[in-house]
Amino acid sequence: MLAHSLAGINMQLELADALIDTGDLAKVREAHDRAHSMVKESLKQAQWTVHALREDSLPLLQSLAAMIESSGHRDVLTVDGTVRELPARINQNLLRIAQESLTNAARHAPGGTVRVELVFDAASTTLSIRNGPQTREATAGVGSGMGLLGMRERVALLGGAITAGPVVEGAERGGWQVRAVIPE
Repeated sequence: MLAHSLAGINMQLELADALIDTGDLAKVREAHDRAHSMVKESLKQAQWTVHALREDSLPLLQSLAAMIESSGHRDVLTVDGTVRELPARINQNLLRIAQESLTNAARHAPGGTVRVELVFDAASTTLSIRNGPQTREATAGVGSGMGLLGMRERVALLGGAITAGPVVEGAERGGWQVRAVIPE
């Protein structure tokens, strides 16, 4: 994911360089601003990744709350059931799914609402991330297009199930939802 972001940043900077010769400063600024935005997003991604890979990482709930806050959202996490420690590989995969979902929401629905729900049932843990439609113009970002596939692979390795798709009704109609159910 980081490699794709770096490639996109490089492409935007090359575009800005090429546009300098045209004298069209508005387009140069636009390419520069896109590159700057991508750098900020890539730094956030790198921080999340390093945090998720650290052996002494915080418990799932604290890590998820910190990730949500660093994505610019507050008071959007709901927790149901009795919170418990999960195996490290489940924690890491749930955090990666949350990271990808939050990144996609920021990229494809900037300004949209975000809701995150973590449910601890007797036999499973469910993570749902739902975003509303964009309220600001989305900038063309570079993505691998592999995010949903990666999430599906992570969940399959844990023996779980995942659904992902557009929100078709309610206040968040036009948004997107990801729901991963991981058995224990």
